[in-house]
Amino acid sequence: TTTKLLSELIDDSNALIGDGSGIAGSNNVFILEACEYKNTFLNYYPNITLLLNIDYDHPDFFKNEDEYVSSFKTFTRQSNIVIANGDDKNITGIINERFITYGMNQNNDITFTYNNGVVNVLGDEFIMPVIGLHYAYDFVGAFIISKLLGKKEYYIKYILNNFKLPKRRLQLFTYKDCICVLDYAHHPTEIKCVYSSLSEKYKDKEIVCCFQPHTISRTKAFIKDFKIALALFDEVYLLPIFSSVRELKNEEEENKLYNYLNFKNIDNIKQIEFNKNKIYAFLGAGDIDNIVNEMKK
Repeated sequence: TTTKLLSELIDDSNALIGDGSGIAGSNNVFILEACEYKNTFLNYYPNITLLLNIDYDHPDFFKNEDEYVSSFKTFTRQSNIVIANGDDKNITGIINERFITYGMNQNNDITFTYNNGVVNVLGDEFIMPVIGLHYAYDFVGAFIISKLLGKKEYYIKYILNNFKLPKRRLQLFTYKDCICVLDYAHHPTEIKCVYSSLSEKYKDKEIVCCFQPHTISRTKAFIKDFKIALALFDEVYLLPIFSSVRELKNEEEENKLYNYLNFKNIDNIKQIEFNKNKIYAFLGAGDIDNIVNEMKK
């Protein structure tokens, strides 16, 4: 979301965005959504890094959280300027002289406030294209970079007013007269963020989650956090774990994990009982988007 927003705020830029899309512009700004998996991002030496959070992930590669944070610390020292969410506990431990921090905490270099989709930062008010505190943090980081590159507030507001979220980010559709969303969320923190956005927007509705976990290793490493995040929803359905090419399928291990989570296990979406008075969130980084598209057909 942040990469796509930046690619529009910095007009005529070049960009590679995590939803698989890209932009070829004519100016000398290249915006890259870097990935930490297998330390790929350590190949880059950016002029500016935007660091949104450091949430331990990819346990099939990083042995523990300390090793994960250490890689980010190395990456920030390869960057000339680091715009960083100073409210993130792991980021506060690696701050150095290259950092400009932002957040709601008064200890940050730049502070902002958020209320029901409206952000106030540096004396101006901005209406978010989507509700949710998580998206406010994304925007403020992109806003600071835009200001560093000379963009004016009126132009930033114009872009926000016309901004469309990337694929699989709170992607809205209807099915059997029900409001549904498709989202790439596959980490406990991301799942919590989706719930937060939906519960803020649809205050009087029950929210149902259909989740397709991504890899056994991630599900196992964060099993307690997954249970806490998923328990926020009023009802939860679990599709079989998407193993991808990173690991072999292991039904015995999957059954143990699902017994611990203790939600409703389903083989396909047709087993969900739809009710037009509820909101349905389809979450995961596997092929759940293809499953949803087949359902819609």
